[in-house]
Amino acid sequence: MPASNVPESADVCRGRRSLPSTAVATMRVLTICMASCCLVARGEQIPEFIENSIGVRMKLLPAGTFTMGDDLSDSFQRPAHRVTLSRPFYLGVHEVTWAQWKRVMDSLPNERESDDHPAESVSWQEVVTFCEKLSALPEERKAGRVYRLPTEAEWEYACRAGTITKFSYGDYQADFGEYGWFEKNASIGHNSPRPATHPVGLKKPNPWGLHDMHGNVAEWCSDAPYRYTDAAVTDPTGRAEESFRIMRGGSWRKRAGYGQSAYRLSSGTLTKSDEIGFRLALSPSESGPPAKP
Repeated sequence: MPASNVPESADVCRGRRSLPSTAVATMRVLTICMASCCLVARGEQIPEFIENSIGVRMKLLPAGTFTMGDDLSDSFQRPAHRVTLSRPFYLGVHEVTWAQWKRVMDSLPNERESDDHPAESVSWQEVVTFCEKLSALPEERKAGRVYRLPTEAEWEYACRAGTITKFSYGDYQADFGEYGWFEKNASIGHNSPRPATHPVGLKKPNPWGLHDMHGNVAEWCSDAPYRYTDAAVTDPTGRAEESFRIMRGGSWRKRAGYGQSAYRLSSGTLTKSDEIGFRLALSPSESGPPAKP
């Protein structure tokens, strides 16, 4: 971030300025400081990364404005429009794995992949239950953490990571295999053509350090599907009463085009597919105090 665009709070975070005690007492706005990778909330520094009680590592992403959608794609991705996310948020560095799922839920679908693979064949409704149960664990309650799925806008913002290209790494599908698992590289073993999910985190991350935003499994979002307009919006969400929800990111079974940053699909909240998984989101105000060294 150029120095001219760094907020005044950056100097506070760097220790160049002291925050008046009256300002600390009244500070209610969360201010992101990208220069020092910290968040100031009510005078407290909130960490760039947290790791919760089941091993989910999450990264703090800044509030910001970006162009959502793609005018050169099909109608469900059009029109491109300006979206502002008014609050920073945490997002999982990886998709939630089977090992993490098993530490929260009482049951598993049959014949699952290894523990380090993304949890899949889980419905949107089951994922909501997972978030509720995880939030209720003693360590999470003590930390004040309330987990959720990202909104669709949060997901695309995180996937793009400041880029304006088709994918977070550029525009060319030929490079997709370096960043994600898809139909052309998902087969496992030398003697078996069976495609499948792969352990999380093996591919290159996007510019914000998030893995598998393209491919491996499509990821549930909290939103119901809705048609875009060209109006600028702030913190958009879909209608909560709908029985369908958005999925993002493409999957191991799909072509690279399905993994574009703007590409969106939807399915019923009870749908289970070995192509669909999820990653966790968390608001800083619900992340509790900074972790002790």
